[in-house]
Amino acid sequence: MTDTLRFTSIPHNDEALASIFHRMADCYRYLGKEERFGALAYENVAKTLHDMKEDIAVLS
Repeated sequence: MTDTLRFTSIPHNDEALASIFHRMADCYRYLGKEERFGALAYENVAKTLHDMKEDIAVLS
């Protein structure tokens, strides 16, 4: 399998990835206070992706 075929459904766009991590943080918040650190971790990743100046695909 070539890299092109393997990665066609994975969003390499920072905004798309940040959106996914924001949604994951929301899911952890929904689970309650005991999952607050998971929510914070996902929010930190989303913020990092959002603030990146280059596409995350460059680092893969």
